[in-house]
Amino acid sequence: MPAPVTAANGSEAQRDKLREDPPEKTCLFVRVPNFSYACQAIVVDRVPALLMDLTHVASGDDRALKHQVAATLESVRVLDRETYVHTYLAPAIAADAQPGQFLHIRVSHLTAPLLRRPISILWSDGHERVQVLFKVVRTGTALLAAKREGETVDLLGPLGTPFPYDFARDAVMVAGGYGIAPVYFLGKANRSDHNRRTLIYGARSADQLYLRDELKEAFDEIIYTTEDGSLARKGRVTGPLRDLLAARENLALYACGPTPMLAAVADEAARVAAPPPCYVSMENQMGCGFGACLGCVVRTHEGFKTTCKQGPVFDAREIVFDTAAR
Repeated sequence: MPAPVTAANGSEAQRDKLREDPPEKTCLFVRVPNFSYACQAIVVDRVPALLMDLTHVASGDDRALKHQVAATLESVRVLDRETYVHTYLAPAIAADAQPGQFLHIRVSHLTAPLLRRPISILWSDGHERVQVLFKVVRTGTALLAAKREGETVDLLGPLGTPFPYDFARDAVMVAGGYGIAPVYFLGKANRSDHNRRTLIYGARSADQLYLRDELKEAFDEIIYTTEDGSLARKGRVTGPLRDLLAARENLALYACGPTPMLAAVADEAARVAAPPPCYVSMENQMGCGFGACLGCVVRTHEGFKTTCKQGPVFDAREIVFDTAAR
């Protein structure tokens, strides 16, 4: 039986045909040199991004893959029954980690779950330790939450494109729910007397606003919002953001949270007479974590881009938000 034609092995004519009429479902067998999940099959939806060239993977170009390490789980902090902070001893990853990047974590040594779990980096000390904040959603994160201090965990990272940061502008950072992780890292890593860092942090209720004590050391000003009014200002993050954009100048926006929130932040920024730079960290489901399976693509004005490799941080002006959630 002949091998299926893919973006990696087809001729130019075959690639053109795929580009014109991509299949409804495509199974991509991705071989990744030197990694424990060496071959995996991933079914992705019909998108033009299937035509992305995968030859860099087949040729062993792993420059974007960074470090795969067996890290010791140094500490487990339970914030509530479904929310955890893990601290890992992983010097190679800690030295390279930047705000906005993520770890791809293998939650079991068995074949199920097959895929790693992508989790945003909450903090790195730059030397030994790296932290993640995560919520138990399904089996994979439940297995991760069940791990105990002293266990060894297979980490891959840091992956993805980090936030840029402009010290010449005052920073307004917007977070929704678990989107606080990269935003906290960004604020804490860029403490400076040269610009002001304001955080707008929203959630459905007060008990879903995490790490409030830690946030005080990372930001000059914190504005909380809750949809139910249980803490601070009732409503969503767009209210105080609109107020700040009207009252202040020379700002840069940085945001992470649910896609509808990011779309609203981008819209508020675009309404200003002189729109400030606005960067958003997209929260898409991921498969491979390094741009091969194309399961995390987001539509941009330049075509489809991968959240895991070309993102998760994008200039908000790039994103076509009405289809970002696919």
